Amino acid sequence: MKNIKDCIPYGSTLYPYQEETVLRTLKFFATTESGACYVANDPGLGKSVTSCVTVNMLGASKVLIVVPAVMKLVWEQEIYSWCRLTCTSVPRVCVLDSASDVIGVAAAQFVIVSYSLVINPEVLKVLVQQDYDLLICDEAHAIKSKKSKRSRAVIKDLWPKCKHKILLSGTPMTRNVVDCWVPFHNILPSKFPSFDDFAARYSYMRVTKWAVDYYGLKNAEELSKIIRDNFFIRYKKEDVLPQLPSKQWQRITLPPSYSVKVQARDAEKIRKEQQYVLDAVTSDKQIVIPASMAEHRRLQGEAKVPAVVEFVRDLLEQEIPVVVFGYHKSVLGAIKEQLAEFEPVVITGETSNEERMEAITSFQTGATSLFIGNIIAAGSGITLTRSSTVVFAELDWVPATIAQASDRVHRIGQKSQVTIHYFVVANSIDSTIEELIINRARDFKKLLDEPTKENM
Repeated sequence: MKNIKDCIPYGSTLYPYQEETVLRTLKFFATTESGACYVANDPGLGKSVTSCVTVNMLGASKVLIVVPAVMKLVWEQEIYSWCRLTCTSVPRVCVLDSASDVIGVAAAQFVIVSYSLVINPEVLKVLVQQDYDLLICDEAHAIKSKKSKRSRAVIKDLWPKCKHKILLSGTPMTRNVVDCWVPFHNILPSKFPSFDDFAARYSYMRVTKWAVDYYGLKNAEELSKIIRDNFFIRYKKEDVLPQLPSKQWQRITLPPSYSVKVQARDAEKIRKEQQYVLDAVTSDKQIVIPASMAEHRRLQGEAKVPAVVEFVRDLLEQEIPVVVFGYHKSVLGAIKEQLAEFEPVVITGETSNEERMEAITSFQTGATSLFIGNIIAAGSGITLTRSSTVVFAELDWVPATIAQASDRVHRIGQKSQVTIHYFVVANSIDSTIEELIINRARDFKKLLDEPTKENM
């Protein structure tokens, strides 16, 4: 076996639990009948990083990665960061955004496709023509259903074409233990051959006039031993907290297709305004944001809403409490409307003191798992430590404002590492704002990890 130190990019390091995850993954590849394993480490513990290092350890020349649509470019960035071992070994990555992109599949070392696109017959036809050293399924709870199109595409069609498989999910059991049967069966069919037998042994059931309803868990110790001995890896944040930084930032890059289209006559004006702002920051001058640039920023925020909603919905369906920050009323309103079934609470500049306290209490006591707040109005003076997951739908021009907002979760009483996701559209005003923040702060992460005065 290769030395794991030789399979990590120069200047990078792994936490001890991450090294152990890689080594255990390789062990399960060699011992399970399907050459597969399930990595169920908590969200924010670097499952994509350990998967990339596993690729390096295998020396895999063909890797298929199936992910939620909004995570495609995140995975591309992780591949370039962690699978590029020398300055000349640039991975060949094919990101499928539509059926027309399949032309690049054959020549690519890494093929990244979304669950929504993998069911496209034209795409699937091309994908199954290849053999893969490794299949990685991120957010693998997406293939829990026996009957869904994406489960059939991944398990029935692609699974046999892959020598090794990694399933990734921080929440493999989203509703009930029977959600685990599809992955468990395909990883270890000799132990879990029948859905009915699995359900009868590990779940309770009741018959309604509509269907059979499964609930609860029984024989938990037996099931835990079988899966952990054979293919299942799980580290929880509280288990490895001493190894972790208190905050972790994740940039979620959206493709240029999310960028607001600009009329040709306005493009040069906006470009000059963006350069003016960047130059002002570099020169440490007072910034006055031009009105047309502010409007463009609002439109860009609105364009990101579908991707933000998809990402947050997935977290909520995993029963993960989420705090969402944005700037514009229209952006926050659209997020609230599209996630209305989760009964979110919202704080903006128009929220009264009484409504503000009621919203905070509702979130902190578990009456709702979704808090939506304006980055200014909800970014100070409140505590939201029930969550350790923050999503910035929009960034602010001022780094300290972002730091203070994230500290609503990262406060005394927080017992978990805080994971903060922020959305940036490639080659857009989002990129300008991010560049501005970095120029101002020099080291974005270092500044944002500084305690605010309120916390000192």
